[in-house]
Amino acid sequence: MTQKEKTIYGCILKHQPICDKCISNKLGYKHNQNANTFCRKLRDDKYIIRTDKKICPLCNGKKYLNIIEK
Repeated sequence: MTQKEKTIYGCILKHQPICDKCISNKLGYKHNQNANTFCRKLRDDKYIIRTDKKICPLCNGKKYLNIIEK
């Protein structure tokens, strides 16, 4: 896992469930795509689950949510 993936994983762990936009906001990224790319990689590596579109508890937007895989 790269340092950026570890940072995003830590943010998800602290705030789950959380959408890519909220991860980007919390970590100071300019574009949601920065979080999205790494979240999809974490999903592919089986570190997290990305849900179907649901309401994010942080921003109230209907988005894919990231949750740590147990």
